[in-house]
Amino acid sequence: MEAKDLNTKNFSNFDMATVVTRSGQITLEMEIRKKLGIEVGTPLEINRIGEIIMIEKKSVDFWDRCGGTLPKDFEKSLKKIRTDSRKRFKRLGLT
Repeated sequence: MEAKDLNTKNFSNFDMATVVTRSGQITLEMEIRKKLGIEVGTPLEINRIGEIIMIEKKSVDFWDRCGGTLPKDFEKSLKKIRTDSRKRFKRLGLT
């Protein structure tokens, strides 16, 4: 998506201006921080679409919402794989 394709009517205008410091930092006005619940230590994600930079609160519970990536019986499956491998190596004369 190009920046020109964005419908800016869907975005709230805060009419905020800021400058980048020597170390690359910017300041978000208190009104914006309060409205969005951004406090010291709040993780943020920065995305770029063309010349537009978008900043949003990072979802810290993302992986919790995914329900995990390993099956519940992973330890059992891993043990079986290891046992099968040992038997195979023994048959091949590798151990």
